[in-house]
Amino acid sequence: MITRLASLVLRLSSALLLAASVTAAAPFTDAETVFKALDDGDVATLRKFAPAKLLEIIRAGRPVNGSETGELRWTIVDPYERETGLYVIVPAGYDKSKPAGVLLVLHGLRGDGKQLKDNLYRKFAADHNLIIAAPTAQKEPKDSENEDWDKISGSQMPHWWSYKPGNFPLTALSELKKKYAIDGNRVILTGYSMGGFGTWNIGLRYPDRFAAIVPFAGGLSRREYLAPKKGDPKMRALVENAFNLPVYFVHGNADDVVPVGFDRKTRDQLKAFGYAHEYVEVDKAKHIMDVREGGEIMNKIQEWLAPKKRDAHPKKVVHYAIGAYAASSYWLRIDEISGEEGTARVEAEIRDGNVVELKAAGARKVTVFLDEKHVDLARPVKVACGGKELFAGPATESVEAVLESWKQREDRELVYRAKVTVTIP
Repeated sequence: MITRLASLVLRLSSALLLAASVTAAAPFTDAETVFKALDDGDVATLRKFAPAKLLEIIRAGRPVNGSETGELRWTIVDPYERETGLYVIVPAGYDKSKPAGVLLVLHGLRGDGKQLKDNLYRKFAADHNLIIAAPTAQKEPKDSENEDWDKISGSQMPHWWSYKPGNFPLTALSELKKKYAIDGNRVILTGYSMGGFGTWNIGLRYPDRFAAIVPFAGGLSRREYLAPKKGDPKMRALVENAFNLPVYFVHGNADDVVPVGFDRKTRDQLKAFGYAHEYVEVDKAKHIMDVREGGEIMNKIQEWLAPKKRDAHPKKVVHYAIGAYAASSYWLRIDEISGEEGTARVEAEIRDGNVVELKAAGARKVTVFLDEKHVDLARPVKVACGGKELFAGPATESVEAVLESWKQREDRELVYRAKVTVTIP
């Protein structure tokens, strides 16, 4: 009896010592502490670090443990508590010391994530260290439908890509960043038909997230089916947001599902703005075009895509916002919209001498996050609008600026430690 008791005490003591040694050997690193606090919005913990140190840790990248390669099946949940399936294809050569880019692939009407995951980019992704993520669309969030939704068209759509924050493509990207080392400067958005609509609309609402977009047989607004000549001016204004976003788009000129006129109109807008783009119109092609990997069309697209990297630090930003939900672009954020239709347009440029010049229409309040690629925080900063000085003085760094800029995108390239908020006259 004594021997058994002694043996039990010895085993218990050993277990406790082992647990204590494991706990002592594995405290949270600064990086783990910071990223958990960022995810939780824990300002108190973030305040334990100077803003400059926070930036250093964030820019170094989130600690990740994902290592599984091949084809995976995940389930993701968006902010509207909608659940959907996600196909993920991780290249066999994935190495977390070499962050991977991402190809977000959006399927068409009555399809699902597996529709396009294999036949457009699979070899290209493996050759260029890109993770393919192909979510399945669901019905638009109730009471938060896209601007071109109406009861007639909506009743005919079994599902549709949402353009609102936390939409499935952006949720998929967020989940990937928590598991794998991701290069935020090599995220590509592409889709076909309904997925082409999604590519245009998500890409143009959140242009700072992507290195390039590639929509096939898509359009900007379902309302243009009813008024093809007039179009949808409110949605069409989004095209100006492609000022720093490379676009390659393809449409058949005999498309009997999505009229080629939709993309011709976009082509004409891009030309008028002077934006770089590639548009291919396939002669006599209907809605289903041969864009399989290895074919002539895809070979040209992949050759164009291969070198694409996002310029995360433009000196000039132009942003048109439909509503307050997608009001940020790079280092600019529209905080209050005064436009009658709930829209606002702001043009901002960083000039020599730490000066930020704004031009605004429909915006009442704007925040400029100070991008240290172009702004010297050791010197006074000036913000002006229409020649009128709105702010002049030293830039104050803060944990709040770091947290706010992080929460907008969870993107280590687009985080800033100082900001200036101004009211537009």
